[in-house]
Amino acid sequence: MATTTTVPKNLYHKRHVADAAAKQCDICYRPSTCVLITPDQNDWFYICPGHLKDRGFCSPAGEERKVKAKVEAEGQGGEGDAEKEKREKLEKEKEEIRLQVIREYEEKLAKKGKEKGKDKDKKEEDKKEGDKKEDKKDGKDKDKEEDEKKEEEEPRIFVLHKKIFDRRVLLKRQAIAAKRNLERMKNPGFWPSVPSGLP
Repeated sequence: MATTTTVPKNLYHKRHVADAAAKQCDICYRPSTCVLITPDQNDWFYICPGHLKDRGFCSPAGEERKVKAKVEAEGQGGEGDAEKEKREKLEKEKEEIRLQVIREYEEKLAKKGKEKGKDKDKKEEDKKEGDKKEDKKDGKDKDKEEDEKKEEEEPRIFVLHKKIFDRRVLLKRQAIAAKRNLERMKNPGFWPSVPSGLP
């Protein structure tokens, strides 16, 4: 029974499995839910996400295309920059409006609360605490947005470093050879027979 040995392409897709299905990383042996798999699903292995950032281990496929696309976008007038400037301008206007509303509210309180100085101090403290809470919420929202952008920007297709890929091919060939040898050993014709003649 002849088995064909095909060398897999050096192109791996990143996939994630459930936490319950986590297995040890091929490099550091820590549990990992990240898997690199070839498109034809012949070769796959678990890997830590940190190793994917190591340029000595692998590099994102199509990295050159992304760099070229960014350069072209900047050369075409930087549409991304214009949108960014508009967004920043809107945020500044919103902040100015919010500050104006706060000032007007404080002026109304000052007119009404000349007699009640204590109440005014409490309200101002509450207002400051409310502003701090809003700033914290805004900070959390921005962090979530940045995390989502990072996830979108993370590459999903990788090319292994030459030595790492050669090791994967060698392991694959050794596994095929071991399987073939096991099949041969199961065949009774593989082993030598006991001599039938007298010495």
